[in-house]
Amino acid sequence: MIFSENLSEFGITPGQYGVLACLWKDETLTPKEIANILRVENSTISGVLDRMQKRGLIDRILDPNNRRSIRVKPTAAGMAIKEPV
Repeated sequence: MIFSENLSEFGITPGQYGVLACLWKDETLTPKEIANILRVENSTISGVLDRMQKRGLIDRILDPNNRRSIRVKPTAAGMAIKEPV
């Protein structure tokens, strides 16, 4: 409860924090890798990523090594809240 309240100051949910924490550690990951780390379904992570992209916290980019694969990376805005969170 307190965790959610603290995150709401930054306009993010606990799920979005989980995604950002993964990206702060590893810089870029596939949605599947994020889902595996957070132990959630791929379909769940897809909705979270959609909302985060609309808010400008993450970008989805084509993997240069595999054009069929998407990688997720934090934007400057996503990186900016790392320290205060």
